[in-house]
Amino acid sequence: MHLCVQRGDIANRVIICEDSWRAWKLARYFDNPNHCIYVHSPRHFEIYTGLFQGVPITVLASGIGTPMVDFAVREAKFVVDGPMAICRFGSACAMSKQTKIGNVVLASKGGFIV
Repeated sequence: MHLCVQRGDIANRVIICEDSWRAWKLARYFDNPNHCIYVHSPRHFEIYTGLFQGVPITVLASGIGTPMVDFAVREAKFVVDGPMAICRFGSACAMSKQTKIGNVVLASKGGFIV
């Protein structure tokens, strides 16, 4: 609905970032960046799906905020068969004082790991 995608437009491996310029830059690393699936939805989601080292991957620009990421994840899962690996790539503010610039933050059941 919000993403305007159909089955086959999104890979099982997804990188989500807020910024459309950052998504475009990441998609330039595809094996053949000029021949990828590109979707720009009326809700301003931008989706690039192609191959990286022969593996299908999607880069998705969600826009700013948790609700936008929620739409992206839920709707992407709806059109993808099987398990998905989703990584958020960005520079959002820290969730705690112990989180430093350059830390990798991983979600865990009921919290996060720094």
